[in-house]
Amino acid sequence: MAPDSWKTALPGIIGYYALGFLILANMAGVAAGIYTYWPQLAKESPLLWIFIPDCPLYVFLACLVLLKIVQGRTLVFVTAVGLAKYGLWTLFVLFYYPNYIASLEGQILIVEHIAMTAEFALLAVVGGVAAKLERKDLVIAAAWFLLNDALDYILDIHPYLPGQDITLVMVFALLCTIAIPPAIYLAWPGLAKNRFIIKVGKVLRLRN
Repeated sequence: MAPDSWKTALPGIIGYYALGFLILANMAGVAAGIYTYWPQLAKESPLLWIFIPDCPLYVFLACLVLLKIVQGRTLVFVTAVGLAKYGLWTLFVLFYYPNYIASLEGQILIVEHIAMTAEFALLAVVGGVAAKLERKDLVIAAAWFLLNDALDYILDIHPYLPGQDITLVMVFALLCTIAIPPAIYLAWPGLAKNRFIIKVGKVLRLRN
């Protein structure tokens, strides 16, 4: 290959490798999450499974969005909200229960969920969906996550927690559900135009 051809092809090669690494890292997180949730899944009805492994579910959906397998506007938006909501919720839980922070596993989880929370912004550059959001997308997302919260704390299918009193954890989950969907909805067009996010998207070959 001629030198000029290498210069032209190299960004694309790097981008595909970078995207591949991101997908593999995400799928490793999904596998670890399913392993963690499996004892709980085994005890619950399969009808409730979609509501139990929150973080693995939305990271898996994010992989499908990044690979452009999933491109539906509403599902992309719900996935972005799920990444932010459950990433922040998990970080809150990790800091709320100090035993988590003291362990190496807890510190790794903190790094993973910071990355998960930030990853929602990448979805705004995929397929140019940002400019096409409608109010019904916001309504659907808000209703979906309210249903998740209701099932988590009424049917007691939330992730296992070390403390007996989970009131503050429940309140934080509800606050996230109230605040995050409209916040991301309002920020969505700006995220799609953010130069840094666009550059990252181009490196990952998410945007031309």
